[in-house]
Amino acid sequence: MSVRWYPMPPGALLHAKAGLFDGELLLGSANWTYSGLDVNHELDIETADKRAVGGYETRFENDWATSPA
Repeated sequence: MSVRWYPMPPGALLHAKAGLFDGELLLGSANWTYSGLDVNHELDIETADKRAVGGYETRFENDWATSPA
């Protein structure tokens, strides 16, 4: 498995989580912990919409290409 650091501009904050699992996109702000997914009031979405999945794949590939290993 490879890991890269997302290049954040100075002073910027990022709390979003996204995952692509077998053509399903999971996107939102929840931490992937018991409290983040079962207790806290968070906003996430799960979809298999091909446009949404394709848009995420494109964004991920662009971010991966510009992130240092």
